[in-house]
Amino acid sequence: MNRHLFSSAKKVRDAGEIAFGILVFGILIFVFSLFAGAVVSAFFPKEQWRIATGIATGVFWVAGMIPLLIHYKKAAREWPTERRGDKMLSLVEFLSAAAKLVADRALPHQPNDDAFSALKLYLSFFVLLLAGSHMLTYLLLWYKPRLKEITLWLGIAIVFLLENFHS
Repeated sequence: MNRHLFSSAKKVRDAGEIAFGILVFGILIFVFSLFAGAVVSAFFPKEQWRIATGIATGVFWVAGMIPLLIHYKKAAREWPTERRGDKMLSLVEFLSAAAKLVADRALPHQPNDDAFSALKLYLSFFVLLLAGSHMLTYLLLWYKPRLKEITLWLGIAIVFLLENFHS
């Protein structure tokens, strides 16, 4: 594996590495953005704290992601041909979604347990982040998704919606 994900353009071999880099750096940028948003929101009245935190976090996250996406776009321009990579990213997405489904079914349902509900939601968002970084990579590189990728992404979205927003 690449020792430095944010190194020179020739080090990024395929779309899978770009998607992984977007995922990892997107999470790191989000953590920084959350802290920065909390600091900014301290200057707002108490009744506007949540809104200010959300807006500030979003602004910081977008500001951090733009240079990252520009870097990966430049890295991909060095490639002479399309480099989708191997099937590992789709396999990880599928296995993560399947593991989450199995865990949801195997663990006893605890409707009043806030920690259980939060863990379930965070696992769902992690699977969405995996798929989202893959989709963002394809958009960034102008790749047309294949039927298997579209099917996988739709399946992940449907499972997420059914598990987290059903009545």
